[in-house]
Amino acid sequence: MTGVQTCALPISIADARSIVAPMSQPNSPVAGFNGIQPGVSTRSEVLKKWGMPDSGASDALVIQYQLDKLYTVRVHFDEVPQGNGTDDLVSMIRIALAQPRDVQSLIKQLRIGDLRAATLRNDRSAVDMSVGDQTEPIALVFPERGIELSYLPVDMVMASDVLASDAMASDVPASDGSSRSDARLVREIAIRPIEAAAFVLRAENDLQGPLTENIKDLSRALELDSSSARAHWLLSKIRQSIGGAVEAERLAARAVELVPRNDVYRLHLAKCLQQLARYDASVVETRRVLEGSTAAPIVRAQALHQLGLLASLGSRSIAQRAVALHLKAIDIADRLASNDDPSVSPSTGTSTSQIAAKQL
Repeated sequence: MTGVQTCALPISIADARSIVAPMSQPNSPVAGFNGIQPGVSTRSEVLKKWGMPDSGASDALVIQYQLDKLYTVRVHFDEVPQGNGTDDLVSMIRIALAQPRDVQSLIKQLRIGDLRAATLRNDRSAVDMSVGDQTEPIALVFPERGIELSYLPVDMVMASDVLASDAMASDVPASDGSSRSDARLVREIAIRPIEAAAFVLRAENDLQGPLTENIKDLSRALELDSSSARAHWLLSKIRQSIGGAVEAERLAARAVELVPRNDVYRLHLAKCLQQLARYDASVVETRRVLEGSTAAPIVRAQALHQLGLLASLGSRSIAQRAVALHLKAIDIADRLASNDDPSVSPSTGTSTSQIAAKQL
């Protein structure tokens, strides 16, 4: 297949009301557009219903249309071709708005205001999302419908009359079930199949609660993708926090089985084993983290702290080693907490590693 096909297209000002009807698909939780649903519709159906793409090549991985002169629509297909290519499934539809729309009025017009949104940020590489995320939000995700609303970058937002007055008065469902004011502008709508990653994202937005909703989200994620190590790990952390030690250990062990080289997952497994009084096994997993070469400094500090806790439970001679382990962990954490980290957020002046180090 050929690569991404693009072309410059003149686009008039988009009226979001024209998106509402095509987006709504009867008897299906998955959003769609003009009769096409990601994960359901095929390339042949797209070509039959929409005709040849404006970009030219009909067998490209991404093809582009201009519909009603309102916005451009890109249709993405699975990278693995099926048969002769005409049965490739649509993997995503991206609708570029001709003019940014305020997020709250768009949510209302798309009739998804009753759903809890997840916030997607521009850096998902944090060691442990539970310590907080200081990065800039770039999109709102609605897992039950497969809808993602991408924000216009903050540095592109200018003081203008684009924001309607009702944008300041509307509320957007937050990930914790409450409402919050948000006057960000949306530049693009993406429609995907119902995916595990979106439910995982919503759960990890706030692992402290609501716990019942987080458990539902992570359980749903595992129904959709039983190989999601991150979902196993996050659900294990929640189970551990509410006293479900046995289930927490099972989930943590599965996360490590799925991604053996992830030091964060392995260290969490060590903590679960300690909670079950399986001290020898906990020592083994903790030492594996420390003896490896892949652990980030903050994870090494946490592992040293964990080993110190385990040592304090041993005989007097072994317990004496705990102090040295704790001091070494504190030394690493102290250096991290005061270090100039290149990942520091410009808005807060604090990196995720610094936050974790100060909590150690």
